Amino acid sequence: MSQIMKAFFGIFLIMFMTVTSSGILSGFMTVVEAQNLHAQIINELEDSDFNREVAKGCFKNASDVDDTLELTFYLLDNTTKTVADASQIPDSNQIIKARVELKFDYIVAFFGVRQKHVLSGYAL
Repeated sequence: MSQIMKAFFGIFLIMFMTVTSSGILSGFMTVVEAQNLHAQIINELEDSDFNREVAKGCFKNASDVDDTLELTFYLLDNTTKTVADASQIPDSNQIIKARVELKFDYIVAFFGVRQKHVLSGYAL
Protein backbone atom coordinates (compact mmCIF):
# COMPACT_ATOMS: atom_id res chain seq x y z
CA MET A 1 0.00 0.00 0.00
CA SER A 2 2.79 2.45 0.82
CA GLN A 3 4.36 1.74 -2.59
CA ILE A 4 1.18 2.89 -4.34
CA MET A 5 1.10 6.12 -2.31
CA LYS A 6 4.77 6.83 -3.02
CA ALA A 7 4.30 6.20 -6.75
CA PHE A 8 1.20 8.44 -6.87
CA PHE A 9 2.99 11.21 -4.98
CA GLY A 10 6.02 10.94 -7.29
CA ILE A 11 3.87 11.16 -10.44
CA PHE A 12 1.96 14.11 -8.96
CA LEU A 13 5.22 15.98 -8.24
CA ILE A 14 6.55 15.32 -11.73
CA MET A 15 3.34 16.61 -13.32
CA PHE A 16 3.27 19.68 -11.05
CA MET A 17 6.90 20.52 -11.82
CA THR A 18 6.32 20.06 -15.57
CA VAL A 19 3.36 22.45 -15.65
CA THR A 20 5.13 24.99 -13.43
CA SER A 21 8.33 24.97 -15.46
CA SER A 22 6.46 25.31 -18.77
CA GLY A 23 4.65 28.37 -17.40
CA ILE A 24 7.88 29.96 -16.25
CA LEU A 25 9.59 29.17 -19.57
CA SER A 26 6.75 30.76 -21.55
CA GLY A 27 7.15 33.94 -19.49
CA PHE A 28 10.89 33.87 -20.09
CA MET A 29 10.37 33.48 -23.84
CA THR A 30 8.06 36.51 -23.82
CA VAL A 31 10.85 38.59 -22.25
CA VAL A 32 13.44 37.31 -24.75
CA GLU A 33 11.17 38.14 -27.70
CA ALA A 34 10.58 41.65 -26.33
CA GLN A 35 14.32 42.19 -25.82
CA ASN A 36 15.02 41.10 -29.38
CA LEU A 37 12.36 43.43 -30.78
CA HIS A 38 13.68 46.32 -28.66
CA ALA A 39 17.24 45.79 -29.92
CA GLN A 40 15.97 45.49 -33.49
CA ILE A 41 14.07 48.79 -33.23
CA ILE A 42 17.12 50.60 -31.84
CA ASN A 43 19.35 49.19 -34.59
CA GLU A 44 16.89 50.10 -37.34
CA LEU A 45 16.50 53.67 -36.07
CA GLU A 46 20.26 54.15 -35.79
CA ASP A 47 21.03 52.60 -39.17
CA SER A 48 18.36 54.64 -40.98
CA ASP A 49 19.33 57.91 -39.25
CA PHE A 50 15.78 58.15 -37.79
CA ASN A 51 14.02 57.87 -41.15
CA ARG A 52 10.26 58.44 -40.84
CA GLU A 53 9.28 55.34 -42.85
CA VAL A 54 11.56 53.13 -40.80
CA ALA A 55 10.08 54.53 -37.58
CA LYS A 56 6.58 53.81 -38.92
CA GLY A 57 7.69 50.25 -39.59
CA CYS A 58 8.95 49.98 -36.01
CA PHE A 59 5.53 51.01 -34.71
CA LYS A 60 3.92 48.40 -36.97
CA ASN A 61 6.30 45.66 -35.79
CA ALA A 62 5.54 46.46 -32.16
CA SER A 63 1.78 46.51 -32.69
CA ASP A 64 1.92 43.20 -34.59
CA VAL A 65 3.06 41.45 -31.40
CA ASP A 66 0.68 43.45 -29.16
CA ASP A 67 3.45 45.57 -27.64
CA THR A 68 3.37 49.35 -27.21
CA LEU A 69 6.19 51.48 -28.57
CA GLU A 70 6.92 54.99 -27.36
CA LEU A 71 9.68 57.10 -28.88
CA THR A 72 11.02 60.31 -27.36
CA PHE A 73 12.93 62.28 -29.99
CA TYR A 74 15.60 64.77 -28.94
CA LEU A 75 15.66 67.58 -31.52
CA LEU A 76 18.35 70.04 -32.66
CA ASP A 77 16.64 72.98 -30.92
CA ASN A 78 17.06 71.25 -27.51
CA THR A 79 13.42 70.18 -27.27
CA THR A 80 11.92 66.74 -27.02
CA LYS A 81 8.91 65.21 -28.70
CA THR A 82 7.32 62.06 -27.34
CA VAL A 83 5.55 59.97 -29.96
CA ALA A 84 3.19 57.09 -29.28
CA ASP A 85 1.77 56.93 -32.80
CA ALA A 86 3.44 56.72 -36.21
CA SER A 87 1.60 59.78 -37.52
CA GLN A 88 3.35 62.12 -35.04
CA ILE A 89 6.95 61.42 -36.08
CA PRO A 90 8.97 64.64 -36.67
CA ASP A 91 11.29 65.34 -39.61
CA SER A 92 14.39 63.14 -39.39
CA ASN A 93 16.72 66.06 -40.17
CA GLN A 94 15.90 67.60 -36.78
CA ILE A 95 16.51 64.47 -34.65
CA ILE A 96 19.72 64.01 -32.66
CA LYS A 97 18.82 60.87 -30.70
CA ALA A 98 15.78 58.96 -29.51
CA ARG A 99 14.72 57.14 -26.38
CA VAL A 100 12.98 53.86 -27.21
CA GLU A 101 10.50 52.42 -24.70
CA LEU A 102 8.86 49.09 -25.48
CA LYS A 103 6.00 48.11 -23.18
CA PHE A 104 4.98 44.46 -23.12
CA ASP A 105 2.89 42.10 -20.99
CA TYR A 106 4.68 39.47 -18.90
CA ILE A 107 2.26 36.59 -18.43
CA VAL A 108 2.60 33.37 -16.44
CA ALA A 109 -0.88 31.87 -16.71
CA PHE A 110 -0.36 29.03 -14.23
CA PHE A 111 0.35 31.45 -11.38
CA GLY A 112 -2.07 34.11 -12.59
CA VAL A 113 0.74 36.63 -13.14
CA ARG A 114 0.10 39.44 -15.63
CA GLN A 115 2.41 42.44 -15.40
CA LYS A 116 3.27 45.33 -17.69
CA HIS A 117 7.04 45.65 -18.22
CA VAL A 118 9.04 48.35 -20.00
CA LEU A 119 12.33 48.03 -21.87
CA SER A 120 14.10 51.35 -22.32
CA GLY A 121 17.14 52.34 -24.35
CA TYR A 122 18.61 55.05 -26.57
CA ALA A 123 19.19 55.19 -30.29
CA LEU A 124 22.05 57.56 -31.04
